[in-house]
Amino acid sequence: MGDDTPKRSNQGDEMSGQFDRSIALVRNYSSRIEREYVRPILTNGRVFFGERPITTTFVTIFCSLGLFPVVFFLGLSVFTFTVFVASALGIAIAASTIFILAFFVALVSVLAAAFFLSILLTILALASFIFLRLVVLASMQGRSGVAVWANEMKHYLLYTIKGNQRNEQALTLQDDTFSDSTNDSGILIQPEKPASEDDTLQQKSN
Repeated sequence: MGDDTPKRSNQGDEMSGQFDRSIALVRNYSSRIEREYVRPILTNGRVFFGERPITTTFVTIFCSLGLFPVVFFLGLSVFTFTVFVASALGIAIAASTIFILAFFVALVSVLAAAFFLSILLTILALASFIFLRLVVLASMQGRSGVAVWANEMKHYLLYTIKGNQRNEQALTLQDDTFSDSTNDSGILIQPEKPASEDDTLQQKSN
């Protein structure tokens, strides 16, 4: 309790000091505004009122009556500008999102059409090559050309199937090799061999 009292008093002194500094700062600014703006305006107003009282009265009344409309106009203008800018940004974001989604759907459709068209063209190209090969062999060798063509197609199919099998076997071997390498990566520590009886006898004789 005795230690808390000085701390509280120090905190109170700091707060009161900050409050005094804030008051001094406000007084400084207010006195500066009064000295640089308010007093010159009042002095000029008195001089102008002494020289032209009617005009001064008119200007004072006009400024008093027109102050609220001017402030209202400025506030309404800022509000309108902010609303229109925010609305324009929202509409722009929404419209751009819609157009981007539409373009994305069109892109996906075009890519899907290109995919299926590629499959169709590949099939047509392969069928055309097979048919042309048959026509060429049949025109050059007759019936034996048809047999040659059938053998070529058979060998091509077998080669394709064997190639796929070889690729699958290669992938399997790679996986097995990788698993073996990971299993063999550990460090094997061989236990020390116990000393034999001959070594013990030699040590005793020495």
